[in-house]
Amino acid sequence: MNALIQNMGALYRSSPMPVLLFDTEWRICWANDYAREKAPLLCNEDYLQEVFFGESGQELLGKLNRGEVLRVVQHRFLGEELELTLTPHFVLGRLRGVEGRVLPVLKKGDEGVYAAKDYAGQVVDLAVAHLREPLTQIFSLIDPLVQRLETTTTGRLPLEYVRLMTEQSYAMLAGLINLSEYSRCMGGTAVPDIHKEDLVARIQTLCDAANLFFLGAGLSLEFAPEMKTLEACADFVRLDIALLNLLLNAANHSYEGGTVRIALSRRGDHALLAVSDSGCGMDADQVQNAFSPLALGEDGTAPAGYGLGLGVVKRILQLHGGTVALSSTLGVGTTVSLSLPLRQELEPPLPPPSGEFRAIPPSPYLENRFSPVYVFLSGVQPLKRD
Repeated sequence: MNALIQNMGALYRSSPMPVLLFDTEWRICWANDYAREKAPLLCNEDYLQEVFFGESGQELLGKLNRGEVLRVVQHRFLGEELELTLTPHFVLGRLRGVEGRVLPVLKKGDEGVYAAKDYAGQVVDLAVAHLREPLTQIFSLIDPLVQRLETTTTGRLPLEYVRLMTEQSYAMLAGLINLSEYSRCMGGTAVPDIHKEDLVARIQTLCDAANLFFLGAGLSLEFAPEMKTLEACADFVRLDIALLNLLLNAANHSYEGGTVRIALSRRGDHALLAVSDSGCGMDADQVQNAFSPLALGEDGTAPAGYGLGLGVVKRILQLHGGTVALSSTLGVGTTVSLSLPLRQELEPPLPPPSGEFRAIPPSPYLENRFSPVYVFLSGVQPLKRD
């Protein structure tokens, strides 16, 4: 970090608005506390490139090298403009750093402190609440309906209809959860609820619960950690959601009798998670569009099993400062790899996440029919071999 960036960092350290500083290679080399706590996705280079700027870093650097001050406006998911002003700073005629300040989306509160408006979260929360209510009514009718059918009908067809209705209701609920997570991450309002936990034990508990649904669908689920324990600081509820999305995709793209594997290893200061299947795989075009939300195929339909779910996985990892990679071979299988930074110490406490999730103890996964495991994996449907 050069002297210019250090001096600017000292100037903006306690600023009540998000401030980012970039080096001459277009890397984020500093962000103040407000940016990291209140707008964490703005501190992610991938997010800025893909969502905010809409053009490559080299194109932006070319303009900044010419001395242009850039005003980048993002309307998406926000009731007002979110504006990022990029100001180049030169030393002896050479660009030595870029200052980024986020301004109009912030309003001055009664205490004289600026706070980001959470329009996206408010709208999505309201929509999710309204949609969850009729789903809750449907679930409340299922048990008495099953009891009545078991005593008054012969044959399994009516019960099969109820099973299908239940699966579709769970699928709708999982979609609402993904929509809420995705919109908050894209809107920059997702705040991770960080705490310390054993990553190996957390994943093992999740797999023990998920295996019930895998066995019921004729699949196997294997978890192979390289170590017995691995302490990490993360938002584990969101990590559960990411893993459940990957397990659902892997299961639905595997053949009956197949196996889905989760590998866990450590490389330096990162935990590496890989979810693999030996199913149908993807072609090159599908791999390229796998993380695009609701990507449409050539026939105009949304490909099943990937899209919003993988987009949620990517945003959750970005929220932790991690990365996601996907490799796949048509007819051979798919592997999704997650790289999660291992924080040695807890950062200052953050406010609870503004989404509908809170920390859920591992034990009620199977007792609670509305736990994430039930919601995401009740509809597992592996492929049938010809």
